[in-house]
Amino acid sequence: MINSRNLIYTNILDLTENNNSSNDLYIPIRHEFVQIKDKSKADFTYAIDSTSDVTAKIITKLQDPKDKYKLSRKNVINSINKQIKTKSITFNYRTASGDASFNEYTLNLIMDYYNLQDNQKYCYQFVNTRRYSQQLVEFVVEKIKFDSDLIEHLRKNKKR
Repeated sequence: MINSRNLIYTNILDLTENNNSSNDLYIPIRHEFVQIKDKSKADFTYAIDSTSDVTAKIITKLQDPKDKYKLSRKNVINSINKQIKTKSITFNYRTASGDASFNEYTLNLIMDYYNLQDNQKYCYQFVNTRRYSQQLVEFVVEKIKFDSDLIEHLRKNKKR
């Protein structure tokens, strides 16, 4: 039951969160629910209702997002450049200054075009920080390997 006092606290927290992007306001809280068969050892019981408005999913394998999403944007860019170089992949893109390496602009172009920022296979939002998986690096390298003019094609399609 929500009373007016709880509603006020919720509104104050929402207001503070929306007006201040500092990570200092966040306290990581982790809840672990473990499914067991013996009810006498359980802290509480629950039931799954298929007609409920709120959906839930039973997870049989626990995976910590920090284990999968280890890369920063800089790490992603460096890893892509390293693979392009070591695998001798042709990458036909040059900046206005003549630099031929994969960079922040090219990553943003690919992320936007393929809508990867919303795909949990490739990235995950930790509070105000976004981290990336190795699968993103592999996805981008495969796209470049398939089409060495990928960036030029994406730029043309973006302008339309």
